[in-house]
Amino acid sequence: MANRRQFLVRCSTLTLAAGLLPTSFVFEPSRTEHLSLNQISFDTFLAQRGTVFKALPKSAPAVKLKLIEAQECQVSCPQPHLAKDAGNEKFSLLFHGHGPGLEQDTYVFEHGSIGRFSMFIVPVHAQNDQNHYYQAVFNRLPC
Repeated sequence: MANRRQFLVRCSTLTLAAGLLPTSFVFEPSRTEHLSLNQISFDTFLAQRGTVFKALPKSAPAVKLKLIEAQECQVSCPQPHLAKDAGNEKFSLLFHGHGPGLEQDTYVFEHGSIGRFSMFIVPVHAQNDQNHYYQAVFNRLPC
């Protein structure tokens, strides 16, 4: 009988504790869902210019990166409509970060308005050990 009583007391305590936790602590669907990068258009990134994204390395603390430029790519070949990728969405993103640099790799990114997604970035310039610039380049079918 004591085992059953202990079980019921523990379950009641756990239920009470779960009821007291804020809902956002237990369940936050918009922030935990991992979006496909194909769901995020150039216009979405353009609207977030000047805001901070978090890049999450696998074995290091998050790195804050500010989106400083979102630019559509201009095609410079004489007959761009003949190219196999003529209908693709082409753009680049330029980020600036302070602190330790990141290697060329795919990172999970988090943004308050967009959500969570994975993106490949390349370091393109470092002013010094603490100021780094990264670029993501897209050539894909339109969203």
